[in-house]
Amino acid sequence: MSWFSDAFRSAGDWVVDQVEAIGDWIGDQVDSVWNWLDDNISGLPLKFFSAMADLFPSQSFGGVQYFKPNHADNDVNALMGGSKWNKATITYSLPDSKSDYGWLNPSASGFYRLSAKGEEAVHSAMASVAGYVNTGIAYVGRDGADVQVGGFQPNSIITRNHGYYPGVPVYGGDTWLNVGSQSHFTKGTAAYSLVMHELGHSLGLKHSHDHANGIPKMSAARDSTEYTVMSYNDTEDRPQSFMQYDIAALQAMYGADFTTNSGDTVYRWNSSTGEMYINGYSQGLTNEGLIFLTIWDGGGIDTYDMSNYGADTVIDLAPGGFSRFSQAQLANVNSQAKVNGNVYNAFQFKGDSRSLIENAIGGSGADQILGNQAYNFLRGLGAGDVLNGKGGNDTLDGGMGDDTLLGGAGTDHLIGSFGIDWVSYADAAGGVSVSLADGRGYHGSLGGGGAAAGDTYDNIENVEGSHGHDVLAGNAGSNWLKGIGGDDILQGGWGADTLDGGAGFNWASYTNAATGVTANLANQALNTGEAAGDIYIDIRGLQGSQYGDYLVADATTAGNALSGFGGNDTLQGGTGGDALEGGEGSDRLSGGAGSDQLIGGQGADKFCFDTALGVSNVDRISDFNILEDKIELDSRIFTGLYSYSWGALVDWNFKAGLTAGGQFSQIVYNSATGELFYDADGSGAGAQIKFAEISKGLALTSSHFLFV
Repeated sequence: MSWFSDAFRSAGDWVVDQVEAIGDWIGDQVDSVWNWLDDNISGLPLKFFSAMADLFPSQSFGGVQYFKPNHADNDVNALMGGSKWNKATITYSLPDSKSDYGWLNPSASGFYRLSAKGEEAVHSAMASVAGYVNTGIAYVGRDGADVQVGGFQPNSIITRNHGYYPGVPVYGGDTWLNVGSQSHFTKGTAAYSLVMHELGHSLGLKHSHDHANGIPKMSAARDSTEYTVMSYNDTEDRPQSFMQYDIAALQAMYGADFTTNSGDTVYRWNSSTGEMYINGYSQGLTNEGLIFLTIWDGGGIDTYDMSNYGADTVIDLAPGGFSRFSQAQLANVNSQAKVNGNVYNAFQFKGDSRSLIENAIGGSGADQILGNQAYNFLRGLGAGDVLNGKGGNDTLDGGMGDDTLLGGAGTDHLIGSFGIDWVSYADAAGGVSVSLADGRGYHGSLGGGGAAAGDTYDNIENVEGSHGHDVLAGNAGSNWLKGIGGDDILQGGWGADTLDGGAGFNWASYTNAATGVTANLANQALNTGEAAGDIYIDIRGLQGSQYGDYLVADATTAGNALSGFGGNDTLQGGTGGDALEGGEGSDRLSGGAGSDQLIGGQGADKFCFDTALGVSNVDRISDFNILEDKIELDSRIFTGLYSYSWGALVDWNFKAGLTAGGQFSQIVYNSATGELFYDADGSGAGAQIKFAEISKGLALTSSHFLFV
């Protein structure tokens, strides 16, 4: 009986062995064919998936759905193969025996169980995916899963790492890793990157370079493991996570998980080990202490804290942006180049703002910190930082050092703290109005823009405007007001200010001054009152105060403008082509050389002619009022007028007509044209010289002229 039992048992074992051998042989042939096709016609599965999507656009087969990628970003489409798991939870297993696979699975012929470190890497990578997608990811043990991950020994049948797409007949989801006895699966190693790559296939991600049936390949600019672990263009140092386009493609297939780190999360990094800390908890060491990963955050008010770093950092909170805060911890592309950043931001999912990182804290160096469309709090700490809030209602704090703060769109609070700090609207779409005196910004009053609207300022010394028409006002300190472009009005206030207009026709304005000022474009050392100590750069115009001002044009640059505003002002033109306007009060206007435009405004004004006459020195008086205005004739220029007629011009020195008609009628007014002439001999024998134009048809008499 014992002999019979042993014989029966042996026969049974033999039958089982033969069945397994036959299954292995069949599987080997099928797998060999599949491997050949996969090696030589990489687009074949994509064509199959595309055809299935056409035939069955909304049906599932065994928990798999075929589809045609249609993301707005073609580089995201380039990572989707066209098949995905269509179930609430995707399961995965880590087989410990080849019998855990179906008997038709020939890849099992080289099977070995992954090491503990290898299995840990698989768990880590799948946990990352679970944090990205709105589909469950569950480990179910050693067999019976959608995704089965095992190791293999290369042989004549299977020679390379591979993961089969969902929906591939028989083998869909099976993942094979040739990692031998390797125990080094730290994030950032080639082994960990391999795990992510092959698991990506098992979840539906394709190689970035594969393309078929309208499914594109990735653009050359993004076809690198800097942007996707599915690329064959490997960086020398490997990513520590799935990267931006991997996450976007996975979420396009499976939705986005907004519960991941959905509280108020603070991300920090160790400047020596590269460890990432989330709310103070270490996420483990990285390979060689490098930092090279992408962050997906599901919600809350979140912060990148780089206060551990002393070098100049660049922090960018924009979706799809990257931050570079440690040159020593940047991954190498090769021996000649490094990747762009240490930390990359995931893209938004369908514009949902919950995934944005809201806040950033710089290091002790000169940092550049860029916000996003959320309400950002950006803090610069030490040195001279540049903070740009971009969109949203932001709070920017420069901290120590001489900082530059750009609020961007929205209502922003800009804090200079210590140092000599700037607020800047250099990237504003239109003109802005800014006043440091009351710490507020207003809508651009000269057309367009309004990026400063509602902004408030603390401890800000200097203002940089936009490329539009700006109104910039300082405070009682020494301010630098810089217009950049457009026709700007710069009001320094008290203090020794630098008024820098930039391109355009720009004004230095003293309309709010408490007393009259002397403002001299030719020699600022002569300035008095609130203009004392001011320096003019690219300033073409001067606006006076409500009081008596003395405004002087540039002696070397033509085309200045002087506006007295209120009070009894004296306006002195320069080399020519100037525009002088007295405003309210009794003003004295002297155009100087060249052909100038003179407007007296309200009050009894005097228009003075005290430079050599000629065809290029004819001034236009636009608003001569015969009831109160006078024309002054300088005795050094009008030498033919007799000395006994000083003061009011005597009657015979003036004639209304075409030409002089007597010995003493030296001032001639052509009432038909409004032209004023000087005839030195008064007889008309010599040529008369035109020196001014006024309105036509005025009842002008000698009483309207003064000889001084």
